[in-house]
Amino acid sequence: MDRLAWMGLLLVVAACAPDLQTGGAGGAGGAGGTGGGGGAGGMTSSSSGTGGTMGMPCAADAECSGLDTECQMDGQCVNGFCEWTFPISGTPLGMQVYGDCKTNVCDGKGATSTIDPDPSDKYVWGNPCYAPTCGTNAPLASNGVCTTKWGTSGTCQVDFSCRECTGDANCSGGTSSCQNGKCVPAHCVNAMQDSASGETDIDCGGPCAPCDTGKTCSGSGDCAGGGTCLGNPKLCQAPACSDGIKNGDETGVDCGGACAMDPANPLKCATNSNCLYPSDCLSGRCEAGVCK
Repeated sequence: MDRLAWMGLLLVVAACAPDLQTGGAGGAGGAGGTGGGGGAGGMTSSSSGTGGTMGMPCAADAECSGLDTECQMDGQCVNGFCEWTFPISGTPLGMQVYGDCKTNVCDGKGATSTIDPDPSDKYVWGNPCYAPTCGTNAPLASNGVCTTKWGTSGTCQVDFSCRECTGDANCSGGTSSCQNGKCVPAHCVNAMQDSASGETDIDCGGPCAPCDTGKTCSGSGDCAGGGTCLGNPKLCQAPACSDGIKNGDETGVDCGGACAMDPANPLKCATNSNCLYPSDCLSGRCEAGVCK
C-alpha cells in the first residue's frame, strides 16, 4: 500500500477514535420511569426519583446491590449496566446532627447535599428560659413566660431564672413582698421568725422563700436549691448526688448537671430522663430537654 493510502486509513481511524473510547449519552428518564441506558461511561439521573445508569458494567443484579446507599437504592443490572432508584431531592438522611441548624439530604441524583442553614433544626433547651439556638455552647436568654419552681406563673430573666416578681410592685394586694423572685406575705421580710404563719426559720420556709443550708426546716420544700431536710433538729442540707432527690442542678434524680461531670464517677441520666446538655445523658443525646 502506498503512502497516500496509508495516510487515508489513519485519518479514518482518528475520526472514529472518540466513539470507541467513550459511550454515548444516556437518554433522560421520564417522570417516575427509568432513564434510558447509555453506552459505556454513560449516565442518566433525575431528581424525581428515577433510575439511572452509573457507568458500572454488570452481568447480574447481585453485582449492583452492594453499592446501594440511602440516596441510591435498589441496584439492578439493566442492559449490562447498574441502575438505581434515587429518592426525591430533599429526602432527609437517617443520620443527622441534632440542633446544628443543618439537615443532610439526598440530592435526587444519588449523592448527598446539606440544607444550611435549616432554622427548623435548632437545639431546644430543657430550661424554658433558654431560647432555641444552633448548637449547645451559647444559650441565649428568652424573655418568655415560664413556670416557677414553686408552681406559679413567672417571666424569664436575663440570668435564665424564672421569677414571679422583680420587686414589691409586681406583687398584688399590697400585703405581699418580693423575696428572691417570689411574692410572699409581709411577715416574710420582718426579720423575725413567725412560726404561727408557717416560717421554719427567720423569714424563710413555709409560705416564704426557701431557707439556705443550715437553716431549720420541716421538709425538703423549705430548703433552697432543692436541698434536703434531715437531722434532729431538722436542718437544710446541701444537695448531694446520692440523696435520692432531684435537687441542685441535677436534671434527673441524682444524675445530670454537676453529678454527670464528676470524672471519677460521672452520674449520667438514662433514656427518657430530663437533661439540659448532651453531657447529662448516657447516650450523649439531649433533645428538647429529654435524653434520647
